[in-house]
Amino acid sequence: MNQLGSPNSAGFGQVCLGPRLVSEAVTFGIGPATADLQPGLTKAVVLWSYRPSSSNVPTWKKVLAARRAGAKLVVIDPIRTIEAEKADLWLQIRRGTDPVLTLGLLRHIIATGCYDRDFVEN
Repeated sequence: MNQLGSPNSAGFGQVCLGPRLVSEAVTFGIGPATADLQPGLTKAVVLWSYRPSSSNVPTWKKVLAARRAGAKLVVIDPIRTIEAEKADLWLQIRRGTDPVLTLGLLRHIIATGCYDRDFVEN
């Protein structure tokens, strides 16, 4: 819209896909905007305040197929959602405590060395 000289924009890209792509790029480099779940190969799926049953049905179908093939489903959400009902583990965190859980997980990952050191260093 800027190229057309308009300060107006209509759409959800600025609050949905845009931030998702940017956060993936700065975290992993350029990567998929949707998880590449492969039934039989995917061992675990973590849905963190993400409800694909209502917002991304194709991904939800892949999650269910991976689960049927043996993947564990972990749902982190303060609300008991459809995803939480299907989960092997539902972590019902309090609203606003996501950063605390994130820091705790990072501490555990670093303390136990459960990360790809070469990837992090490079």
